Amino acid sequence: MDTRPIDVVPDWVCEVISPSNAAYDRVTKADLYAKCAGPHLWLVDPSQRVLESFVLSGQAWLRVGSFDDSAKARIKPFEDVELEVGALFPPKRPSP
Repeated sequence: MDTRPIDVVPDWVCEVISPSNAAYDRVTKADLYAKCAGPHLWLVDPSQRVLESFVLSGQAWLRVGSFDDSAKARIKPFEDVELEVGALFPPKRPSP
């Protein structure tokens, strides 16, 4: 069979950055998403507790926002909902 199981282009892609593959996630996968995906990309970095938001401009991603775990933000394509970015991450460990 030579058909793909899904032929719908998503409006949004969210990539959770893996500490062991961060460069691959940020470069190779983001480039692939620019060629194949819809207009919005979020990169969520749990180790840095940061969410970066991008919009596709031609074949390149343009960063439109960067949010740390203290932010409350309305981020496209879900700008109708206020997101507490810190809720995306596990609770912080207390300092020793």
